[in-house]
Amino acid sequence: MAKKRITPQMLADSLEREAEVKLERVEYEKDDFGNYVHDGPFGPKKIIPARMHYNRPVRLSEALLYPPADIKATRVKLGRTQREQAKDFNVSLRAYQAWESGDALPSSCHRATLRRLQAAAEAMPILTPAMIRELREAYGYTIRQFADLMVTSPSTILRWEAGKVRPRPDVVRRIVDDWIHNK
Repeated sequence: MAKKRITPQMLADSLEREAEVKLERVEYEKDDFGNYVHDGPFGPKKIIPARMHYNRPVRLSEALLYPPADIKATRVKLGRTQREQAKDFNVSLRAYQAWESGDALPSSCHRATLRRLQAAAEAMPILTPAMIRELREAYGYTIRQFADLMVTSPSTILRWEAGKVRPRPDVVRRIVDDWIHNK
């Protein structure tokens, strides 16, 4: 049986169901071992482990920690391609694409790398196209002069300022460090 794709709707439904379960006021008796005992609707008392109140599938629980949309957003914010990310994770391109689409979930060893990359993406400074233009104009540089300073082409600067492409993360850091913090 093929695994179902985890969609944003499935994640939202799971959270909604969990919220409903938490709101239900159910009184359980405890046995001598700390397990809850509950009269089942079709028979005698049933033992429910103390740690379980809502049985969400494990795969869905893991997807709530690392939703496919967040995996993609992290990659995009870092300015990387799927191929570059797959290489860093030492997985095939298809496997990484499956993570972003919700067809598969990252294994536990890859989740640590995901957490590290998400932290790096959060620390990434935000540089909007308008900020790039204002910065260039504030220092009186033409597009060609600014392109020479950034070691890129004038057409790339124009695309940054138009918002058609985003500067690579290393360029963003250089702009922020050299131009905003030091001048």
